[in-house]
Amino acid sequence: MRAIGCLWGLARWFAGWPRRSFLLTLLVVSFLLRAGAVLALRDPFQVHRPETNPDGVLYHRMAVHLLRGHGYESVITEGQPTRYWMPGFPLLLAGTYYVAGERPVVVYFSLCLLGAVTCLVTYFLGRELRGEAFGRTSGVLCAIYFPHIYLASLFLSENLYALLVGAAAFFAVRYLKQRRGRDLAASALTTGLGILTRPFLLLGAILFAGWLLLRAKGAGLARWAAPAYLLAVLAVLSPWVVRNYLLDGRLVILTTGKGATFYGANNDRVLRDVRAWGTWLEIWDPVIGIEDEWLRDRVWWEHGLRWARENWQWFLVLTLARTVRFWLPEFGSPNRAFVLSQLVTYTPFLVLFIAGLSGLRRQAQRERDRWAPIHAFVLASVVAGAIFWAAARFRDGNAPLLMVYAAMGAEHMMHCVRKQTNTMARSAQAI
Repeated sequence: MRAIGCLWGLARWFAGWPRRSFLLTLLVVSFLLRAGAVLALRDPFQVHRPETNPDGVLYHRMAVHLLRGHGYESVITEGQPTRYWMPGFPLLLAGTYYVAGERPVVVYFSLCLLGAVTCLVTYFLGRELRGEAFGRTSGVLCAIYFPHIYLASLFLSENLYALLVGAAAFFAVRYLKQRRGRDLAASALTTGLGILTRPFLLLGAILFAGWLLLRAKGAGLARWAAPAYLLAVLAVLSPWVVRNYLLDGRLVILTTGKGATFYGANNDRVLRDVRAWGTWLEIWDPVIGIEDEWLRDRVWWEHGLRWARENWQWFLVLTLARTVRFWLPEFGSPNRAFVLSQLVTYTPFLVLFIAGLSGLRRQAQRERDRWAPIHAFVLASVVAGAIFWAAARFRDGNAPLLMVYAAMGAEHMMHCVRKQTNTMARSAQAI
């Protein structure tokens, strides 16, 4: 409780700063924290090692292929166009290399800057929800949230996704408050770009559109809002869908990579190793000799769904394990120092997330309505983690959304502390 009091006191101190001074300080401090993590953990002139995170190396290689004019090619089957990974982050890397050359140090700089701007977006999201002081608390929490700081040292799509999903939630909340169509359009645009970076956000868009449709009358929303939002999101995705269809006449809206993850997370090998519950293993046996990427994905899905049907009780157990693991500190790394740092730095935030959900219950219905897009986008990540893979970075890619929950948690805990203190004071006076 003392830590919460210090945090709240710090937030009140920040509340006295002029807005421009606060925003500039937040931007600079957030950037320096992330740059410090990069310098401490990586050689900034080299792409991080595959054993640190293989996905980051694959993104780098795809970006280099794009830069050299080879198109969006598979790094598994050289020379073949790919639909295995969403194109958002590789395109960002390729653009960075095009401007500054193939210099990893420039990418690290860009990721630190993305992280710092994400902290600003978190501030604006929090301010839109509950005012200036709440926004500043949210921004500061995002700045010091170590799992998000750590992301800047990896070439991973969650760096870009965090910015986009935070912006999508910000514009959605603005629309719910001010009912301006341009805010809904901006939310649809950033949501679509977020889906092109991390595909499970499509579920979040569908959930939010469903809420808009159900609450249209009760919340005074336009009836056209839900279909217009979904159509705008699909319009952003359409170039990717058309490109995929022109490759071989097959309709691929998202990726051909989820079958491998689904089967890799739901099989006998994972089931036998309790330590692997919540993760996935690469299993290539069923697709050996299959060169067609779409067909490989189909075969993986068939094996995964068959296993889930035949072992539905264990599938439910693994799904529950993935759901729980999604919210736990990252403990799968062999690096004990990293595991300890995650345990120490993430656990207090987990307490704040839980307290934030509790605090939301005492808010008025109109206030709770503003949180609908945030709930929808976070729930999409939870569902994806429960079905496929509960990687901590998939959770931390939602940093702006998680930080407003944390800020609500800090506010709720301080309210409880003040209430208890006042009760004790009155009891003492009565004695």
